[in-house]
Amino acid sequence: MPGGDHRYDPGDFNLLTAVGQLRGEFCSLEFWCFTLIHMCLLAIHEYLPDEWDAYGLQLDWKATTAVTSLLTFFIVFYGTQCYARFQKYYTHCVGMGGVCQEWTALVSLTIPDDGARRWNAVRLILASMHILLYSLDTNKDPKDPCEITFEEWKRMVERELLTWDEVRAVREYEGYMAFLPVIWALAEVDEGLKADLAAKSHDKLGENLRATQTLDAFRELGFAFRGHCGQITNWLKEPVPLPYFCFLYLLLLIDLVLLSLGLVSLDFGRALTLLSFLAVLVTFLGLKNVAVAMSDPFGDDYSDFNIEGMLSTAVKNSKANLKDTRKPLGPSKPGKAMSTIKAHATLASYDKTLDPPIELGSADAAKRVAREHRRGSATIDVNDANIEQTRLSSIKGKYGDEGNGAPLL
Repeated sequence: MPGGDHRYDPGDFNLLTAVGQLRGEFCSLEFWCFTLIHMCLLAIHEYLPDEWDAYGLQLDWKATTAVTSLLTFFIVFYGTQCYARFQKYYTHCVGMGGVCQEWTALVSLTIPDDGARRWNAVRLILASMHILLYSLDTNKDPKDPCEITFEEWKRMVERELLTWDEVRAVREYEGYMAFLPVIWALAEVDEGLKADLAAKSHDKLGENLRATQTLDAFRELGFAFRGHCGQITNWLKEPVPLPYFCFLYLLLLIDLVLLSLGLVSLDFGRALTLLSFLAVLVTFLGLKNVAVAMSDPFGDDYSDFNIEGMLSTAVKNSKANLKDTRKPLGPSKPGKAMSTIKAHATLASYDKTLDPPIELGSADAAKRVAREHRRGSATIDVNDANIEQTRLSSIKGKYGDEGNGAPLL
C-alpha cells in the first residue's frame, strides 16, 4: 500500500531511536561516494605527503566557510519550498475528502431515497477522487507514469464506484479524466432533483426555485472539487526550477570536497577527521533528501501520502452518511429518556472498555444517579427505583431526615 502513517509521538523517541530513523541516509550512493573521496584524501595526506604539497592540496579551513554558508542557505531555502509544496498537496487532498463529505450530506438532504439514486449521485464524485490520486503515482512505468493500472480500475469497480462501461468511457476520454465523473455526478443530481420535483404537486414555483438553488450548491461543490484536482495536478507539473536544483547539487559537490580538504589539512587525527566529515555529510545529504521526498509525496515511499487510506476513508464516510436513517423530529418532543442502567448496557454492547453495569441498590448506583442528575437527566425508569431509594437513604443518613445542607444534584 503506497505511503505510510505519518503520525508519531515525539515522546516515544530518544537520541538513539531518532538517529536510527536516518539509517536510509547511510545506504545512499551519494553517501558512500563522498565518504570514499574523503578517505582517499586522507590516504594521500598520510602516505603521500610530498604529492599532497606538490599539488597544493593544503587548504586553510577558513576558506571553506563562505561556500558552506552559501550551501546552507540554498539547501534550507530549497527544503522550505518543498515543505510548502508538501503542505499544499496535503491541503488539497484533505479538501477533496471534505468536498466528498459535503456532497454526500447534500445528497442525503435533497435527493429522494429512491433505489440507487443517492448512491449514483455520490459514487461518481468518489470515483473522480480515485482517478486523480491513482494517476499521481510517479513510481509507475516511466514510459506512462500517469496510467492507472488494471488493479486500480478493478478496485474502483469492486467498490461500486464505476461500472466497466464507465471505466471504458473514462479511459477513452481525451480531456481531464478526473473531471469527467464530476460532470456525470452533476447530471445524476439534476435528474434526482427533477424526480423529487415531479413527486410534489404543491407550490411548483417555490419548489422550482429551491431545486435551482440546490443545484447551484452542488455545482459550487463540483467546481471546488475540480479546483483541488487542478491544483494538485499542476503543482506536480511545476516543480522547483531545474536550474536551481542542478546548481544546488553543484554547490553541494564543491562544498563537500572543500570541507574534506579543509578537515584533512587541519591534521588532528584520522578518526576525528573522518567522524567530523561524516557528521557534515549526513547533515547536508539528509536535508537535501528530506526536501526531495517532500517535493513529490505521491508514490510508494514510506514518507509519501497514504493514498489508499484517504480513498477508503472517503468511501467509508460517504456510505455511513447514506445509511443514516434518522428523521427530523420537528416540533415533536423526544421520547422518554433511557434509564441510566439501560443506556449503560446499550453503550457497553458497543464499547467493551466501559465499566460493567452496576448492581442496583449499591453505593455506586447512588453515585451514578447523582452524576446523571448533574448532567441534566432527571427522568428515571421505574426499574431504577432501588437506585433512587439508595440515593435518598444516603442523603438522609448524612444530613438528617430533612436533608438540610444536602448538595443540589
